[in-house]
Amino acid sequence: MPVVGAMLVMPPLVLLFDVQVDVFGVPLIVAYLFGTWLALIVASFVLRKRLPNGDGDELQMADDKETRS
Repeated sequence: MPVVGAMLVMPPLVLLFDVQVDVFGVPLIVAYLFGTWLALIVASFVLRKRLPNGDGDELQMADDKETRS
């Protein structure tokens, strides 16, 4: 995720949006940067919810259930 975010805000790509166009009164380059930032936050949130914790909680809970039985 950090690599994709870094690539999306690199000057060669950002400069493609440096044109005299406004989106709801905001320059396109600013809308692109804030839109990219928001998309990365949303993607991070979605990935965090869908991926396992990685701290072994699921495995620990399974082991606890087996030892109690």
